[in-house]
Amino acid sequence: MPAFQPVAKAALNAGSADRIAARLWAVETSKAGSRFSSVLNCVLDESNMGKSAPETSVPDDILAWVRRITEHVWGPQPLDADGIMQAIHGAYLLVCGAPHGHSIAGLRAAAGHFTEAAAVVAAEKRQPQARIVGSLGKGLALLRAGDFTAAANAFAEVRSSQPAAQVLTAAALCWQANAQSLARKHRAAQAPLRTARAALKRLNQPGRYLPGLLALTEALFEYESGHFAAAQARLDAQPRAFYSRYQPDLPDLRGFEAEALLLRGKVLRDLARYEQALLTVERAQSQRRRCGDLLGEAWGCLEKARLYRFSGDYDRAHNELDTAALLTAETDFSACQARIHDQRGDLLRLQNKIAEADREYTQAERLAEATADPLLRAHVVNSRARLLEEQGRFKDAWRLLRGRQRFWRGKKEHPKQLYLMASQHLGLENAERAETLLKQACAAFHRLGMRAHEALALNRLAGLYADRGRAARACECWSAALRVADDVETTAILARLRDAVNRLSAMQLLPVVAELTGELKTVRAATRRREAAEAQVQERRLFERHLIGHWFAAIVHRHHWPPDGSALPMPAFMEEFAFLLDTYDWHLGDFARAPAPSTEVNLGPMITEAAAKAGCAISLARRSRDATIRVHQGFLELVLHCLLRGARTAFGTTTFRADIRRGTSATRRRVVAIRLVDPAPVGFERIEGLVSLDHALDNSEYRRFFERGYTGDLSLAFFVVRVALWGAMRYDLVNRIVLIDIPEYPS
Repeated sequence: MPAFQPVAKAALNAGSADRIAARLWAVETSKAGSRFSSVLNCVLDESNMGKSAPETSVPDDILAWVRRITEHVWGPQPLDADGIMQAIHGAYLLVCGAPHGHSIAGLRAAAGHFTEAAAVVAAEKRQPQARIVGSLGKGLALLRAGDFTAAANAFAEVRSSQPAAQVLTAAALCWQANAQSLARKHRAAQAPLRTARAALKRLNQPGRYLPGLLALTEALFEYESGHFAAAQARLDAQPRAFYSRYQPDLPDLRGFEAEALLLRGKVLRDLARYEQALLTVERAQSQRRRCGDLLGEAWGCLEKARLYRFSGDYDRAHNELDTAALLTAETDFSACQARIHDQRGDLLRLQNKIAEADREYTQAERLAEATADPLLRAHVVNSRARLLEEQGRFKDAWRLLRGRQRFWRGKKEHPKQLYLMASQHLGLENAERAETLLKQACAAFHRLGMRAHEALALNRLAGLYADRGRAARACECWSAALRVADDVETTAILARLRDAVNRLSAMQLLPVVAELTGELKTVRAATRRREAAEAQVQERRLFERHLIGHWFAAIVHRHHWPPDGSALPMPAFMEEFAFLLDTYDWHLGDFARAPAPSTEVNLGPMITEAAAKAGCAISLARRSRDATIRVHQGFLELVLHCLLRGARTAFGTTTFRADIRRGTSATRRRVVAIRLVDPAPVGFERIEGLVSLDHALDNSEYRRFFERGYTGDLSLAFFVVRVALWGAMRYDLVNRIVLIDIPEYPS
């Protein structure tokens, strides 16, 4: 045996094919000369005698996965797109579960093992494409370890023009965009995202899972860019992308589904939908447990703790943080541990336990410095600044924040940073700068759809205006804050906002309201007019109370909620009546608050349109087709519509004839006469009783109208004519005619 043959055999047993070739080349160039080829053949022959593959230090599971997916893609019978995605999901499970995914060191080692395994498979199968598979696995491991830049570079190596590798290339492009989005390199992420879309379009049969991965990537890009509503829309477009078509209740790709659920939970949290977010994160955690994903479970506990803190449930938030701490106690997940201490410090600060919060923030700072994540370090700095603000040390807090101004610019957390800096300016009595920053924060929160944060910023801005004596602007901001808060699920912070506004004295707000509306003189003049017409106002007020008290309560409690408890839906006239009461300030006794009409209304087309809406046919007298009157159009349309609909549901009449007559020139009135024609309406003589629902529902003779489907619209028509139009509604029982007597507004 030649002297250098043992060296070659040792190299073969010690490592990969690359190291073997390098060792043989060194021996050949130094001593062997022309005998290199014979030695190489001798070594290869001997290596093939007792074993089928060279020994390697690569873990069996990683080596088996690289072999399997290489066979699936470039074998004699390659899998379809969904089959390849399921095979790729196997690598995701490897980097999530034990032993590789339970430590950062294990993940970094796994990244190297994927590369080594690819080299082994490339040598034994003579498939150089296996290196593409190794780069894909390496990228997944580095992405999981939080090394986003290295992961993006690894995914960039997964490129192949072969048709068999198109699915691998498209998936790698998605994860490359994910890595760059998580690294907040949004411009860089756009290029692989566009390429991934184009690659997906080129596939003849993309399957179910690859479009879902692309939708998840686009949603993550939108979320990290601060566009939360757009991220939610992307996720809604592929709601069950990773589920089996044969088992729709079970996800095939549990790991990818867990990632989608966690992202959806974060989006819902930033949109202040805390209950939905909590349920979504719990579903994500159940999938994490099935994958054996220790780190994923810990991140889920952190998200649940944040949601419980926003909802004011501090005990449950502490419990979730304790669980996360137990999950990561024996690991090197420094970033996750730093977040745990940071969130625990936030909880203790809100509970006014300043010393304990300070210790937690110190631990968070120590762990954050051990990571390579500048975003995490910046978050911990912000937490420390909030603690200094609680202690009244505004200058120290401002010094901390000033050094991070440029870092936050362009990131989705920038509006929160503006709000935090404004708080320090308020403490330093720099009101003008604080006002500018708060306005910018409010606009940014509104643009991103962050309703809870927008309400808090508006509340702080209102307090600033109130302290500076600008009561009108303060009232505007408080009003806007309360309107925004109505769209947000109740939280402890927003509950305090409502309490603070509710404690304001009505006497303090009265001049503010007058100043805002600019109607102080108008209000005083209206008050004098009401005092001069006290008798008329009192009469109408009593009339209104009669109608509202008897008519409204009777229909609700006696008809829709009868003694047997069978509730029926509200009829249309009840919704219209509720809208009428909400629209105008009826309770003040000023029943004609709507502005006077500026133009005349043509009654003919109005009556025809009302009949069409009510599902009826109506014929107009010749002289009525061009009859005009100056009257409030909305009220009159409501009267005509309800009158025709009420006659149809009460008497079964669907055909009418209308005639419009002018009253005396002194009264400037119009009389609309609507006649019920064939078929002759049975029971029309009861129309006066049907107007009063209280009377009708007490009388069994009238109750049968409701049982047949009468909606009660005649009462609403009578109410609007008397109260809103200041007119009268009368009946000609012999000729089956309803007369609407309406005064005309002065021109």
